[in-house]
Amino acid sequence: MTRWLGVLALALTLFTSWDASAAQTAVRRFALIIGNNAGEAGAAGSLRYADDDALAMHQLLREAGVESRLLARLDAATRGLHPEAVVDGAPTLAELKRNFAALVTNMQALRELGVPSELLLFYGGHGDVDRGEGYVVLEDGRLTRSLLFELLQSSPAINNHVFIDACKSYYVVFDRGPGGRRGPYSAASLAAIPAQLGNTGFVLSTSSDRESHEWERYQGGVLSHELRSALWGAADADLDGIITYAELGAFLTVANASIRNPMFRPEFTVHAPHRNLSQPLLSWNVSEAALEFGQGSWGHFYVETARGERLLDAHPSDGQPLRIWAPRERPLFVRQNDEAFETVISERAPTRVPPLSTPPQLASRGALGLALEWLFDKPFGAANVKDFREASAAPELLAATQVDHARQRDDLPLVAGTVALAAGAVGLTLNGIALGLSLGAHDESQLDIQHRNARIKALNYSSVPFYGVAALAGATWAWATWLRTPGLTVTPLAGGPGHAGAMLDWSGQF
Repeated sequence: MTRWLGVLALALTLFTSWDASAAQTAVRRFALIIGNNAGEAGAAGSLRYADDDALAMHQLLREAGVESRLLARLDAATRGLHPEAVVDGAPTLAELKRNFAALVTNMQALRELGVPSELLLFYGGHGDVDRGEGYVVLEDGRLTRSLLFELLQSSPAINNHVFIDACKSYYVVFDRGPGGRRGPYSAASLAAIPAQLGNTGFVLSTSSDRESHEWERYQGGVLSHELRSALWGAADADLDGIITYAELGAFLTVANASIRNPMFRPEFTVHAPHRNLSQPLLSWNVSEAALEFGQGSWGHFYVETARGERLLDAHPSDGQPLRIWAPRERPLFVRQNDEAFETVISERAPTRVPPLSTPPQLASRGALGLALEWLFDKPFGAANVKDFREASAAPELLAATQVDHARQRDDLPLVAGTVALAAGAVGLTLNGIALGLSLGAHDESQLDIQHRNARIKALNYSSVPFYGVAALAGATWAWATWLRTPGLTVTPLAGGPGHAGAMLDWSGQF
């Protein structure tokens, strides 16, 4: 008996030691969240919901146990909804550098103790390009690609995750293509990312609306809302409490797939650290899940707070169970997107959501609103994650073909414009020669005059086809420059299964 008690004591000691070691090496996550409604001085327009997006992301990450800092200037409406909200500073370069340095110090201290850390950086606001370099706007200056990369290279985190919801956010990470045109996302594009940032993932969004990337229904950016929906658990297809790049990429693809007009369809770029789509973005404690949706046919539903804030949207495939982590506040309302039924969640304990049963009323308006009604139209499940992985691991040849195809589309305005100018020049030259002949007639015989008139007539007739070509090419140039509907392409990056990246690319005028 004494022998067995000794073995049991040793086993308990080893288990306790292993458990403490595992807890010590668990990844700690830190976040810097920035929201800025204001644009640059002299620029037209400002955003309404960038501060709301930042606050919502900050609250989500804190619910997930992330040490998050918020840089935003909350407007009166946001403060009215969240009087308890506390910000860590204004959305300025000075505050960005100060808070980033503080997070670096914390992560460095953990690394010296053998505890790994990860950094999440979110920006919501305005973006643009200047001399080929993308940037996002802060109150006192610009966060350029160069400065962003400099900050990230100083991060001691094992992985960095960067989320940017702003116009032209693509250029904050990747270069423009030849001649100042945007190039498709491909293996060559990654040369813009320093080798030291191989551990950095990027989720970049641009608005489906060229003038704004916000939707009043969501009271925020469309891509920001979709990102939060995914991180709350709507993208967790395997129910393991971990949201990976593969799950996020598949979720975004499916959520936007039913919008037929590419001008309204949101675009995004998902590039995983080390091109490993299995890399987690966020993890939750499975035992603390708030809302459990069993196997069934739920359709497109959303979760809303008592303040009327839309937390997330989801559309699980038939038979796909779902686990949603939600804030502790109650009540919460789970509503079908067609506003036919709802269920009120009052308990703070993990809850198995019953069938939806009571109808609320909402309204939508506007062409963009009608188009965005198609968001989350398609159901999402584990099969979509598998499809996304397979598409992302396609051969290099497919990527090269798509690159060539995109380059041909981008060259169309240049080719059409050149043809229009050349054909018009030939037509004008022929008319000029005819005019010279006409002005050069002096004391000629009737026969010479007839021959000269015949040549003038022939030259003028010969110019007509060239003017026709010039007009057709000019019309093509105008269509390709101003009226062409952008094309939607998915450009995969080659690699082994689970080790690739892909982009849903809205190429064209923006």
